[in-house]
Amino acid sequence: METSTSEFGVIMKSNEQDVPADGESTETFSDGTVSGRGEYRAGRKTGDWTYYYRSGATKGIGSHFEGEMDGAWRWWREDGSLMRTGHFARGVQTGIWETWDAEGQIVSSKDLT
Repeated sequence: METSTSEFGVIMKSNEQDVPADGESTETFSDGTVSGRGEYRAGRKTGDWTYYYRSGATKGIGSHFEGEMDGAWRWWREDGSLMRTGHFARGVQTGIWETWDAEGQIVSSKDLT
């Protein structure tokens, strides 16, 4: 398994020879805790990715297309409460973006169409 460190200090591990590479990939914090899981194609993030807090709680889930955020995304607080939802079109925020408080009430809703 090959490893490398990104410019953000995230260590990337892949079963492929080049990192980032084609195939499934796991990114970790410097202490080895998993920070993200997904797939690379042609050296770019693609498909569904899941990101984690150091505690292991899910931080965000969404898709990438040719390395850019694309489609529906959701983010949670470390306690598991939903924090934000929105859509990307090839890296650009679009559509309705909503933010919730820790009690589950919408505190912001913006239409970025």
